[in-house]
Amino acid sequence: MITKKKKNIKTETKKEKLKEELYIGSHLATINLNTKIIRFNDSETFTPKNKDNISYTYKDLGDNKKQIIINGEGIFKFKNGEVYEGQIKDSKIDGVGRYKFGKFNEYTYTGNFVNGQKSGNGKLEFNASVYNKWARNEYDNIRKEKYKELKTAKEKRKNLLSEIEKLDIKKISSQSKNKENLILCKNINKKIADDFDFDISSWDSHNCSQFKLLKCERLCYHKTDSFDSCNNCHNQVGILPEENNSIDSQIETYKSELVKNDNLINELQNSYENLNFSEKVTFSIKSSWNNGEMDLSNPIKMTFREANTFYNGLINDDFEPNGIGELVFGNKVIKGEWVNGFINKQATLKFSNDNIVIGPLNFHYLERLLTFENFNVQKFNITNQDYKINFSNGDVYSGTLKIKSENLNTSKYPFLLHGFGKITYKSGDQYEGEWINNLKSGLGEYQSKDGYLYNGQWKEDKKHNQGTMVYKNGEKYEGEWKENKRDGSGTLFDSENIIIQKGLYKDDDFLEG
Repeated sequence: MITKKKKNIKTETKKEKLKEELYIGSHLATINLNTKIIRFNDSETFTPKNKDNISYTYKDLGDNKKQIIINGEGIFKFKNGEVYEGQIKDSKIDGVGRYKFGKFNEYTYTGNFVNGQKSGNGKLEFNASVYNKWARNEYDNIRKEKYKELKTAKEKRKNLLSEIEKLDIKKISSQSKNKENLILCKNINKKIADDFDFDISSWDSHNCSQFKLLKCERLCYHKTDSFDSCNNCHNQVGILPEENNSIDSQIETYKSELVKNDNLINELQNSYENLNFSEKVTFSIKSSWNNGEMDLSNPIKMTFREANTFYNGLINDDFEPNGIGELVFGNKVIKGEWVNGFINKQATLKFSNDNIVIGPLNFHYLERLLTFENFNVQKFNITNQDYKINFSNGDVYSGTLKIKSENLNTSKYPFLLHGFGKITYKSGDQYEGEWINNLKSGLGEYQSKDGYLYNGQWKEDKKHNQGTMVYKNGEKYEGEWKENKRDGSGTLFDSENIIIQKGLYKDDDFLEG
């Protein structure tokens, strides 16, 4: 029998290859080789626009680590909800793209990026419907929490007052009981002092164990009708009743807590009442950017979603009118100096009839844009303020005004000349005096370019009652007027102030002297 020699088979343990780690920047990443979708930083992703047209290269970092270098186009989705779609260079946002950002992703920037930053020309769009929906929800939740905190604090106040009331009752009851005991024990002690044969066992039965008197005290009381002289006898037994100081201490503790709680209630009440939610409007801005910041040094055009509505001028970081600018809505224009969306100084307002009103205005640009109504001219500080009006026909007025209420929020011109003011007509004539509802009424002076001057009373745009007219030939009439005609008692002088006529006038004619 032939025995086969066994071969010594050398077995080797295959060394396990370490798994390679991939990174995007400093973030650990994984890549799906089929879809080429990269996941990194827990929940963030990059999805190529076209998986067959994306460039992934790798840089060796050592220690079995590699960095993914992305070049091409795709979509970054970040864990804070922001989204970028566009060109990528060396794994950075670079080139032309669109970026959604903001607390609720309400902003969209479309334009150029350099090294991850908005740079160059771009368009910023604000989606008000998205913002208003989520901001309103957030506001409602905050308001509910504030109300809940306020309700809890008020409930605590009620409980604290109840505890203080209970302790006050307890204190009064204790004081009353002590007073009764003092009176009772005083009477018994007096009896003890007067009666040397008093049965000592009566002390306890009469609730006077705290007022036991020895012979010395009896004698003192008997002699002076008071225990004061017994202070030094050192023969008093027991403890005299005192007010329960622990009750006072508890009351003070509750009162101190009540003050703190009341301060909290006031703070919460003010905070709750001052909570407000302001809706915003959709807008878009075309501007230049540098390192992620919009260039605010130059005027921009901010276009709103309503047709023919836009703002031209300077803005702030919150994209509100801030500085010199004009708000255009339809045929109306508000021009002036804005501060964080408000215009509260001299402003120029051009109406659809081309009348231009200049004067103090208190107005926030959103008030008009949110309502989509005609401009509410009640925002003008009308009372006792002088305004200037450049009328479309060339007339110029300077003085006080009145608003025609029925023309508010309509396309009609709403201002009436009212109070006191001066108007210079296109013809060159001037009137300075009192006005009522757009008509010369009251005292006023009218100077015509032809040379006549009237100074006196007016009624509904006509000379009426007493007045003086100096004619261009130098003659002067002093007297009564009715509906622009001399009517009533009057005197006519020549240029040398010599009386020509004196008497009664009717319909501008002299009747009799």
